[in-house]
Amino acid sequence: MIYLRFLTWTVLMVSSMIAMGNGTSDAYSSIFEVDLISPRNETYAPEALMPIVFALQNSPLASSLEAYITWDLLEGNNRSSPGSINGGLLELASSDLCEPQDIKFHNDIVFTVSQSGKAPSLEAATSSGTCGIQNANALNVTAIGEECGVLGPSPTTNPCAATVNASAASSIWAAATAYACSPLERSANPNVTCPTPSSKSNGTGQRGIVAASTLFTLLTVVTALIHLD
Repeated sequence: MIYLRFLTWTVLMVSSMIAMGNGTSDAYSSIFEVDLISPRNETYAPEALMPIVFALQNSPLASSLEAYITWDLLEGNNRSSPGSINGGLLELASSDLCEPQDIKFHNDIVFTVSQSGKAPSLEAATSSGTCGIQNANALNVTAIGEECGVLGPSPTTNPCAATVNASAASSIWAAATAYACSPLERSANPNVTCPTPSSKSNGTGQRGIVAASTLFTLLTVVTALIHLD
């Protein structure tokens, strides 16, 4: 049995919301896309930190769409199992001036944790050979009305446009580890290997730096494996 404990990682999540890219997208019309980079329908080896990573393409459009992400993390269908997360929320933008149409996308991911599994890899998840199989949802924003985005026909998703390179992946893991090892969280995360003071100082300049090949934003939350049988 594997139990998962959610780490409330609001501060680090915000510091990782860095839009990168060539800046060629129209600020008022483009494809707004949400891609689930990790986890996937795969088997993972037990890790002290398990990432849940969403990529947002053309993230500035989120404000005109009142966009947000809700998610649950369950052991099977048991919502009361130890470590379950019900109603996780990533609010991307909020405005009292917009009265949006209720448009929802729903996706399910089933992953397994086993000693025979592989370590989670954000680089591998966005590589050219596997990026096309990740969950993706998109909206075609054709214009901005008085306050809300105006939608056109449903677009084709392009999850392979969002990539995580080695530097970005390293920064995400370093930020998650730093949070789990902070004085307020350390006792709750005994399985996380914390860096020594010298290694912490060497990596300070890398925290919060997220690089990508196109315009997208990383929203990252982290779970910690706290019980393994």
